[in-house]
Amino acid sequence: MKEQLIDTAERLFLKYGLRSVSIDDICNELHISKKTFYQYFRQKEQLVKAMLDRICEKKATAAPLYGENDNVVDVVLEQGMKFASKQSLVDRHIAFMYDLKKYYPDLMQGFVDRHNAIDRRNLTVLLNTGIGQGMVRKELNIPLITYTLSGMTSLMLDVKVEGITLSEKTKFGIDAFLRMVCSEEGLKRYEMKKAEKITL
Repeated sequence: MKEQLIDTAERLFLKYGLRSVSIDDICNELHISKKTFYQYFRQKEQLVKAMLDRICEKKATAAPLYGENDNVVDVVLEQGMKFASKQSLVDRHIAFMYDLKKYYPDLMQGFVDRHNAIDRRNLTVLLNTGIGQGMVRKELNIPLITYTLSGMTSLMLDVKVEGITLSEKTKFGIDAFLRMVCSEEGLKRYEMKKAEKITL
């Protein structure tokens, strides 16, 4: 039942907003009493924290999105294309994060810190793989670049500019990233892929 509560809360929070969904709404969705709810969570904030913890745990233990022999330039472009196609999902995520920051700022900060740490770890693996392939510059300061990029990505997604779509933001971000980290060979690969129209 605890997992069902977290599943339902996550679905409703992302669909309707964190503030709009009450404990009663979650209980009604599952056809349970509030007494049953309180056997697992003392209050809504505790449920929100459990949901955020699970999101981070899933992200931390997820299988890699690419194989050891996959070219990292191709991986970045392909993952960028997939992300750029999820405008509505990203919009819901941004709305949820806005509510989280407003009503549960401490939970928000802890979640962002953990989420960014996982992103930096994954990016470090990607960059080191790229160095081994000759696609990424060997002299790159990886800790500095991962911290910089995690901050830039959050800022880019949070700031809404009228008339600029998620696809355009993603295309700009991917282009800037590859030009920042790629070796000469990596840039040749990128330009080749652009010529083939494997773009965002």
